[in-house]
Amino acid sequence: MRITELEWIEMHTRKLVTVWIMIALALTLLPQPVKAEQPAPGQVSVILIMDNSGSMKTSDPADLRFTAVRLFISLLDEGDQVGLILFSTQSHTLTGGLVTLYGEAEKRKLLNQTQFAAADGYTDIKAALLDARDMLPMAQGGAGKTVVILLTDGKPEISQPYAAYEDEALDVARTLGVPVLSIALMTAAQTPFLNRLAAQTGGLVVPAEDAADLLDAYLEVFSQIKDRTVIGSGLAQSPGNAALEIDPALAPYITKVSFILSKPDNIQSKFLAPSGEEITPESSGVASFLADDPRFVVIIMHHPAGGGWNFQLSGQGMVMRRAILHSRLRSAITSPGRFHQAGQPMPIVVSLIEQKDDGQTTKIIGDAAFSALITLPDGKQESLDRFYDDGTHGDARANDGDYTRLFVNTDQPGSYDVAIR
Repeated sequence: MRITELEWIEMHTRKLVTVWIMIALALTLLPQPVKAEQPAPGQVSVILIMDNSGSMKTSDPADLRFTAVRLFISLLDEGDQVGLILFSTQSHTLTGGLVTLYGEAEKRKLLNQTQFAAADGYTDIKAALLDARDMLPMAQGGAGKTVVILLTDGKPEISQPYAAYEDEALDVARTLGVPVLSIALMTAAQTPFLNRLAAQTGGLVVPAEDAADLLDAYLEVFSQIKDRTVIGSGLAQSPGNAALEIDPALAPYITKVSFILSKPDNIQSKFLAPSGEEITPESSGVASFLADDPRFVVIIMHHPAGGGWNFQLSGQGMVMRRAILHSRLRSAITSPGRFHQAGQPMPIVVSLIEQKDDGQTTKIIGDAAFSALITLPDGKQESLDRFYDDGTHGDARANDGDYTRLFVNTDQPGSYDVAIR
């Protein structure tokens, strides 16, 4: 039987007593002991691979993929590493390896120096993965996490195709030894190849139905690798206000927030705090204020106040506004672990903890709302509508902060995916 490990933890906190947690948990039903999952690492090394084949002229005529990638880089933390690879018929490294971001000045320099060529040619994913492999020795060691993020709008294609090409590309991906997270732009890109790539590297596939979805796709990947919360959805009309609400009950637990505005070139914006004060690069609490690119604004602030934050917009068009929260709240999973015996009820136990500055953690006891979506080995899905901390439904002890629900349909041996919300 295949044994897989828990790969990603993403927590979305709406307020202190009502949370949204996403945990991707792959486990195999076997009679073995388990270990608790460790917290997500602070620094990451990210290799961004971008498809620039001729089909991108149709899939992404406005080059929104480049805006999304530049915005992604803007969100990375000091000490993170990033490498850029652009591929079509051939693959080209744009950064000369992995670049360590020591501060806002290095970010600005990288963003200003990075130039993207016009889309043209085939889709040689294998060549791009080989370039990624050459970058990997530069990745930071220690507790840092290294990932590859691949954007493509179709299946691999080369000028002189041969039957073994895709398998060779997968062989290269396996030698990377790191997860490959793929963003599939357009339905045509949601191919068996990307599914195999995810399965064989411990990665995943994030769909983007069209180019307008690319920002959210990259933010979803960002939230997974950095253990962050993304709030905001949909579009807002300009002129007008694009609001982002931070729940006052959650604000004391937020150490940092990145406010994001993605917009057409012609739209201008001011950013207002809940008090009505305009936020500028010199405002108190501002860690970074990136507005050089006419297509997006990123404002990073420490310890934001609760309430309504607003982008005040002028000019005609539609904008996207999002916020990424770095919270001290974390999820703790005590059951299940990597292994569980087939045919036996499986207790799923979740709690909410606060991570202190000194590294210590405190369990938060109160009212919390959880539900679960479970994908069985045969691909079917089942839902659990709520979890309990009242001594029922498998909960060992009432009011101890451990929320429990028994999942009984465990007859199939194999890997189960448990998404807790």
